[in-house]
Formats: sequence, structure tokens, C-alpha cells
Amino acid sequence: CYRYVDRFWKRFPNPQEMRYMALGAVATGTQTLGYWMYLNGTVHQGPATAPEVWYSMGQVNSEIKLIAHLLQKSYPVDKLALKTPAGVAAEVLRTLDDEATILVLLNKGCVSDEKGVNIPAVKDFNFDLPLPPDTKAEKVFKLSANGPIEVKDFRTSSKKITLTVKNFAEGDIYVVAHDKAAFTRISKLYRDEIRPANKKALEFLNSRTKKK
Repeated sequence: CYRYVDRFWKRFPNPQEMRYMALGAVATGTQTLGYWMYLNGTVHQGPATAPEVWYSMGQVNSEIKLIAHLLQKSYPVDKLALKTPAGVAAEVLRTLDDEATILVLLNKGCVSDEKGVNIPAVKDFNFDLPLPPDTKAEKVFKLSANGPIEVKDFRTSSKKITLTVKNFAEGDIYVVAHDKAAFTRISKLYRDEIRPANKKALEFLNSRTKKK
């Protein structure tokens, strides 16, 4: 999403574009994410000139880091008959030990240009997610940079759960924990590590913004 024009970066990606790229990577089965930067003062004008970029990237990282330990032992599930609204793509990942099922939803209509990203509206919709044999949905939650958001508006049977997807924009990641301890562990990770880091990052961003 970096726009490279005439040997110069036209602009940095915005928060929605960075999140969309990360969600797309998870959907295709990636298990790790890496970041790099160009030094400030080069022809590429590194992110040191725009601390908001690094803060936005940190927010994306905060969301994905919640389930990094699950992604490391997950695999894409093939050949599932998943019904989604037009313009929405769905991918399902499962952990090798069936600790969790991970659903990644993407808005296929997102388009970037030199000015920004266009995110087409998608109405709220229901989604049927098959469950692995001999498992059940102990907890269901959606990822966010502000911690896991527990979802209570779902129906369940022995073979699937039905989620109501609301306020859908560039995409979302839902996690079905087949063990209550999985949700507890992720909540603790957010409370003890991610939230304090987010607070420090925001303080740093505010200090840099005031200097401008």
C-alpha cells in the first residue's frame, strides 16, 4: 500500500490499509508478521517523520498479537462451504490441538489510490461457522486493538455456530475458543502486556504531536 511514484513514496499507508494487509496475511495462513522501516532523511522519508504511522502499525500489531500463540499452531481449513454476502471473503484456521477455530473475514471491495482507501459498506449479516468434531464453543470473541471483545450474540449446535457480524468495515477476526482457559489467557495477555504498551505508545505519540 505504499504508493511508489517516480522513485519517491507518494504516501504512507493509512490505518485501514495496514490492518487490511495484516488480516489478509492471517487469512492465507501466515504465522508471523514482521516490520521494517526506512531511515529518516532518505529519499523514501522514513516513518520517523510520521509517528502516527508507527502508532497505527502498533495498533494492528496489538490486535494480531492477541492470538499469535494460536497462529503458530494453526492451519487453513480447506473445502468448507462458507456462505458470505457478495464482496465478503471468509477463511477459517484451526489449531492443531483444536484449542480454537479462527475466522477471518475480508471486505473484497476495498480499493486504494493515492488519496486513501475506499471501503464499501456491508450490511450486518449472519455467518455459519462449522466446528471441529467433538468440540463446542466455550467462548466467542472478536479481536481489537483494545483487547478481545466477547461475543454473546450467537447460536450454537453440535456442528456449527451462527454469528451475527455487525459494523463490518475492512475486515474482522473472530475466535471460537473450545476451552474457556483460552479466552482467559488472551485476556491476561492484553491486560499485562498489550494495554501497557499501547498506553506508552500513545503517550509518545502525543509528545511528538505537541512538538510539531
